[in-house]
Amino acid sequence: MDATGVVSITAGFCARQFGFVKQQLTTINNKPSNNKTL
Repeated sequence: MDATGVVSITAGFCARQFGFVKQQLTTINNKPSNNKTL
């Protein structure tokens, strides 16, 4: 596999991780009761 493929896979992985974290933060922000545990 060449460097371009590695970068593409890494970028895709990071994007999925960021999307998951962003979704979790959005879920927490939408539930005021959860803010007490942060």
